[in-house]
Amino acid sequence: MTRFAPFYANSGFFFLQRSVSTRWFWDHVVMESGMVAVFRSQQAMTTWLLNTHHTRLGMTVLMLPYDKYVSGAFLNGKIGRFPTVETSDAVVLHFCWTNSKIEKAALMVVRDSAFIPLKHIVGGVPEAHWNEHPWEEICLAGGSLGAHLFNNSYEDALAAAQQADREVKAEVYMKQEETYRKQKSHASRFAKHSKKRL
Repeated sequence: MTRFAPFYANSGFFFLQRSVSTRWFWDHVVMESGMVAVFRSQQAMTTWLLNTHHTRLGMTVLMLPYDKYVSGAFLNGKIGRFPTVETSDAVVLHFCWTNSKIEKAALMVVRDSAFIPLKHIVGGVPEAHWNEHPWEEICLAGGSLGAHLFNNSYEDALAAAQQADREVKAEVYMKQEETYRKQKSHASRFAKHSKKRL
């Protein structure tokens, strides 16, 4: 974990004060974005630049209180060196430190933080869907998918997320099959038309 030292900052959520030093920092982050492949993590690269600008250029860095801006390391209770924290006073819950979008979705459900359908958490929201439906329709009416729907059980929420993932994959497969059939039909018509012209 030394590659995230010394701040162990969560690059998924942070505030930047409007100043010359933070402008230099963010310009540097954008210019070095190609280094993500070297670091194998955008967070490790951002942390390295954060430390560089702090130690060499004097940029002030303040960490948000971990009990108000809670990282996934403190949410899932599976990571031995990080205690699970009480989140009733939390301002932000960041569902990182999961092995997959399926686990992420289950944790969001159990923590009453899933505000869009599970299939959109595990499979993303297609661009066409955004164009057809306003944000208000995509978000669940009346708030989050309640943990009570899953008996407050992580296992039940995980099973629901796995089912949503299977449904998303089936939808993607069907769309790919439909596209393939259309292309094949088009190629067949083109071939027949070409023969007639010869």
